[in-house]
Amino acid sequence: MRSIWLSILTLFAAHAVFSQVCTNNRYRERVFSQVNKTANIHYATVQSLPTVYLNETQTVTQNLYLDVWQPAGDTLQKRPLVILAFGGAFLIGTKNDADIQAACDSLAHLGYVTASIQYRLGLNPLVAASGERAVYRAAQDYSAAVRYFKQFANQYNIDTSAIFVGGCSAGSFAALHMAYGEDDERPASTFASGGLFPAPDLGCFDCSGNAYPFSHRVRGVINMWGAIGFTSWIEPNDPPIVSFHGTLDPVVPYNEGFPFTAGATLPFVYGSAKILERTQQLGIHHEFYSYPSALHQLWGAGLEETWVAGPTEFQVPILNGIRDFLFGQLKPLPTSLSGPENACSGEQFWYQVPLRSGFSYCWQVQNGQILQQNNNQLLVKWNFPGNGVVKVMEISPNQIPTDTFLVKNITINPTPQIQITGMQAICAGDTATLNISGGSDTYVFTPSGNVTQTAPGQFQLWPTQTTSYTILGQTQSGCSAQSAWNITVNPSPVAPIITRQNDILFVPQQYSTYQWYLDGLPITGANSNTVAIIGNGTYSVLVGNNQNCAVFSFPYNVQNLSVEDYNQEVPAIFPNPSEGLFTLTGLTIGACNLQILDMTGKTVYQKSFVVSDLSPQPVSVNLPGGVYVLNISKVNGEKTNLRLIIAK
Repeated sequence: MRSIWLSILTLFAAHAVFSQVCTNNRYRERVFSQVNKTANIHYATVQSLPTVYLNETQTVTQNLYLDVWQPAGDTLQKRPLVILAFGGAFLIGTKNDADIQAACDSLAHLGYVTASIQYRLGLNPLVAASGERAVYRAAQDYSAAVRYFKQFANQYNIDTSAIFVGGCSAGSFAALHMAYGEDDERPASTFASGGLFPAPDLGCFDCSGNAYPFSHRVRGVINMWGAIGFTSWIEPNDPPIVSFHGTLDPVVPYNEGFPFTAGATLPFVYGSAKILERTQQLGIHHEFYSYPSALHQLWGAGLEETWVAGPTEFQVPILNGIRDFLFGQLKPLPTSLSGPENACSGEQFWYQVPLRSGFSYCWQVQNGQILQQNNNQLLVKWNFPGNGVVKVMEISPNQIPTDTFLVKNITINPTPQIQITGMQAICAGDTATLNISGGSDTYVFTPSGNVTQTAPGQFQLWPTQTTSYTILGQTQSGCSAQSAWNITVNPSPVAPIITRQNDILFVPQQYSTYQWYLDGLPITGANSNTVAIIGNGTYSVLVGNNQNCAVFSFPYNVQNLSVEDYNQEVPAIFPNPSEGLFTLTGLTIGACNLQILDMTGKTVYQKSFVVSDLSPQPVSVNLPGGVYVLNISKVNGEKTNLRLIIAK
């Protein structure tokens, strides 16, 4: 049973998904159950026509107000703003009209900040210029509202780059002319005029209502059964638009004509269908909802918080269309996801998308572990060999995600398991052999000195001191791993010098083990520091220490062995140790060669001389303190090795 559970856990881990919740329903569903409305906020002071129209010169000072809806309990710091304006042919209507109030309330439940604005009314329906001035005044008031919200963006937690304007009927006229109009396009009627009924100059788009130093540029336009006086005002790179219009609208022409059933007494205008043609020519995004045989005020008419005729069956579809348009414009376009597509099991890599101001990033990983997230960057450790996935969704400052994940599929290759067998301890001067498997046939050693490869996966090492090696192996897929291996270098004993006393050969008693040899063959039972001479030949002894390291002595030759040889005096050094001045005794008559070697075998002194009598032969050398081998060679082939100690 335990093995079954381990298999299940292993299978789960191999396909583990580490993910964050990347989507939300904000701006698409009523995620806020309540909204807070603040009414009658003063946003502008203007010169307006009196209630009873007299002429364009007679004006009164008027304060303009707006109402604001905000999602209750919302903590988002950068929210889109939707401003809507009422209809009424610039003669009637208020910001309290039921249709506009309902639309603002509905959008606020989705997460938007919304506003219903008051704008100036009044015109002479019999004079075209008066109609143009009425539209322009409303556009100026719309501009003042936009500039007000830009001034107090922090107070309302508004993203000033995401302000949308719109309205129905006359309110849509105002929004369209404000969004697409520029000061150099002002109708001549908006400037000062003389004559019997002179008109004052209305000023620039942004010169009325308040002095907040911002432009009236917005993100998009919501056109509900509205029209524009000049399609030429719509220019490349102007804001996108969504339009709703009935094909049989008798008040505002669906295509083109005179508005508000006033005939030629008001300026000629271009309805939603003509606006569509213009935007299509310029490549401006335009979502168009055409309602065959439908009349004006599609979603119903409301005056002062009361529905006069409505809401109709079109209200919800229109609100949904506005919702979809807004969401589509706010939805960010995905960028690109970078990072390696091939990894090794256990490897760590960073993946990232371009960092965008105010954006957040939602990551998901399959068959890997999220080790660290730095906003637009993710550090992933890949798990088991096979396939892995890293995905990211970019979320705008308005909490709107891209509509798709950026996805990168990862091939996870197995990481090699480096296996090492061989010697872990050698004696100084010896060679260790290692056999390595798990990677390719080539492995990298650190440190790399005193290492050679003798066969595939086989290496010889001769470190001069105890060394810790790191061995790196790599597979054909490029995955690598490393393993450690320690080799202890034990000291070898100092090679002894054999000394002869009559028929006994001996070496010092400082070693742990002994084995004597004659002409390269072991002498049975000769396992002490002495051995009896048993015949002519070359004697040597293998001595060992406590670390099981051994070394052969310098050879000792015995020639012409006879009974008399035992009584002969053997060569000797006196005194020994000395400071470099000593005598040799026991030398036989004849020519000989004297050679002194240090413990590495290097000749450090050499002299040839003839022994004419048996008297001691003086020798003087200038050598550093230490142990040396003194070799005496005779012309007859006789050799003697003596240990010389220089004490300084």
